[in-house]
Amino acid sequence: MPASACGADGCLWVALYGGSAVHRYAPDGRLDATLSFPVTNITCPVFGGPGFGLLYVTSAGTVSTSGSWRPSRMLGRHSQPASVPGAARAEVR
Repeated sequence: MPASACGADGCLWVALYGGSAVHRYAPDGRLDATLSFPVTNITCPVFGGPGFGLLYVTSAGTVSTSGSWRPSRMLGRHSQPASVPGAARAEVR
């Protein structure tokens, strides 16, 4: 399962490793929104900030074909305002 977070509206926010974005999927499964980030390997989306209104992600580097570590251009933590706040607690059904 890809790294993901749940919104207060029941949507699933999925990190696109290698895709420079996070996709938001509605409860019916359709792609509802895309948030783009200035890095390629997006990981670990989580909501935070006032009212859980910011979506934070981390980014990862890569291993080259020669086996050496190449850090991401902007390795670290990034955030974007979320259109709908995150859930303070997610229920698994």
